[in-house]
Amino acid sequence: MCYTCESISTEDLEFLAQHQLRTLDIKFRSSEPSLHSPVACLPTVHTVGLTFDADTKDWSAGDVWNSTLVNIVDRCPKITSLRLFDPIFPNYRAFLSTILHLAHQITSLELDSPLLADSFDIACDDLLPQFSNLVHLSLGDGTISESLHSYLRQLPQLASLRLGPDTHLYIDPTDFLSLLEGPTRLPALQSLTHDCLGGKAGKRVEVGDEVQEEVSSGMKADGWERPRLDERLIEEPDPWAILRACQVSGIELAGDPTSAPQIKEDYNLEKANRSALRCLELKSIADVRTVYGSSRFPHIPISYLDPQNLKLVKTEIPEKNWFRLSLE
Repeated sequence: MCYTCESISTEDLEFLAQHQLRTLDIKFRSSEPSLHSPVACLPTVHTVGLTFDADTKDWSAGDVWNSTLVNIVDRCPKITSLRLFDPIFPNYRAFLSTILHLAHQITSLELDSPLLADSFDIACDDLLPQFSNLVHLSLGDGTISESLHSYLRQLPQLASLRLGPDTHLYIDPTDFLSLLEGPTRLPALQSLTHDCLGGKAGKRVEVGDEVQEEVSSGMKADGWERPRLDERLIEEPDPWAILRACQVSGIELAGDPTSAPQIKEDYNLEKANRSALRCLELKSIADVRTVYGSSRFPHIPISYLDPQNLKLVKTEIPEKNWFRLSLE
């Protein structure tokens, strides 16, 4: 059952306890202490999901993971799966510390968050070894530290691992790859979902289109998102290290290690195309020139351009079913 409320009350739990639920997913907008003792027991619930349903634009960062939410989990004696989601401030440490008496029976743990606007010192991965029977683990931005690899080694039954947005920034690539291959690999790991880098391909501009907005904001409005490729876990020019390690070890890989480099290439090409069209509209080469006066795009020779007499050059790229625009 998925239950949405402003804040969770004793009456809510009494109502839910009347049903023989195995799964309970609660979306809440406030966790102000509102539960009166005793809290109704939920003896049949095995899976609990708690989602802070906040609007990131209107809500200031704060810790909502208090005793009210702990009481809910504590009243599920048969819990085996727990998911927490916070889009603002995923400070799960105190919450997890309070339910460690249930840690041995939880086999699936998801500590999720989207890409955070700020960097917080709120990692809680040092508590993971307490959940010694984990089979599935999902981690989001803000939940891990640079010591994650050492904590994962203490989870001998871990078969499925997901890394969420920007979690790769905290991990040393050598340490992480050692979990995937060779004699040091995690013995039970069967699948890795790598969702760290993001990246989305959006609407492509056509030659006759007007580029009226600032190029980057216009691309964002059209659904483009540049992958957050970094020279740590996904090292350029070799973005395939994780893919190769998983192939050698027989680990199923999902997510963005293979798609992100291609999306980045397409993003850069789209930005160059839109910049060329923008220059043509404005009769200015500002959008293809850096603040240092050099060319922003190697294929556009700004030294020879006359802003008042620009012509568009279209080069087909058959293998990509696309084109590249330049100026002369």
